[in-house]
Amino acid sequence: MRHQHITLLAVMLLSAAACGAQERPAILLGASGGESFGNLSLGPMIEVELPLAHHFEWDVRDTFSPLESHIALGHGWANQAEAGGIVWIEKSFGVDGLLTDSTYDVPRLVKSNTYTKMGASFRSAYGGVPLRIFLNYVREVSPPVSHGVESSHLNAGNFRAEATIACSKHFCYRTVLDMSVGHILEQGNPECDGTWGATTCRRRGQISGSGTMGFLVQIGR
Repeated sequence: MRHQHITLLAVMLLSAAACGAQERPAILLGASGGESFGNLSLGPMIEVELPLAHHFEWDVRDTFSPLESHIALGHGWANQAEAGGIVWIEKSFGVDGLLTDSTYDVPRLVKSNTYTKMGASFRSAYGGVPLRIFLNYVREVSPPVSHGVESSHLNAGNFRAEATIACSKHFCYRTVLDMSVGHILEQGNPECDGTWGATTCRRRGQISGSGTMGFLVQIGR
């Protein structure tokens, strides 16, 4: 799984080099942390943003959490890799889509999930601060049961805000706020999921949310 994440970033950088000096990528390094549907995370983060032909942007980001904590499951590590793009229909409005691969490894469970994210993108400047806002719908597309572990069937709305708060000669500094609210199924017996046919027991669902914050140093403007 980690090799796949590294491959995504390598493809991104090679594509940037192929585009030449006219379209220079922005590379962002930093850290993020917070709570995601009851689970705590904190760790380093890397992003690559590549603009293409003024109307399209290809984005890849990877967040590694060596301090992952899951309720009733213990402490371990997690990694989340995202790849996708934005089509800027107008200067301040576009549509975006991302594919997310999320993996965590804690003492009582190892699990991988896949999500799609799509919606609207906005960019402007408020008080001289460049700001980008994303309003997306998130849906889990993992197999219902994988290696004996069932999917949480996440359906959520997502809000993400990125603000470039300052720039120096060679670097810019960005803050990121990412929040989601949605419906999930609690971890339970796959036989009660309904995936394998009609049952007399079903897993309980609940409304939950997530909130993470990050700080990134941007190399390339």
